Amino acid sequence: MRKGPNGPLSHWPMAGQLAKADSQEARHYAIMLIRLVRYTHRMSKRLQVILSDEEYEELRLVSSTEGMTVSEWVRGALRKMRRDRSLLAADGKLDAVRAAMRHDFPSGEITTMLGEIEAGYER
Repeated sequence: MRKGPNGPLSHWPMAGQLAKADSQEARHYAIMLIRLVRYTHRMSKRLQVILSDEEYEELRLVSSTEGMTVSEWVRGALRKMRRDRSLLAADGKLDAVRAAMRHDFPSGEITTMLGEIEAGYER
């Protein structure tokens, strides 16, 4: 645990008051709570999105019909969008490969072509 100039956790607001709790158990609980808050604060980010009252109410209704909070529903929607976007990118690449395979150009043996390519690097 990091120590400040006035003892453990003095760098954290109100830590001194929490650490001076009456019992050892209360002191331990306070220290664990501070660690948890610090950990979750580092790991999560808050996103503010401005919505009209009508938009928010629609989100609230949709999320409640699925048994979720608005936050849970929005996080799920964002995950789905990211997943769908990466799938679309892969589909585009596969479409390009399929289009290239439809062409029928004369070509040599692969070992000959690779040898010619390698010879070109050595020049």
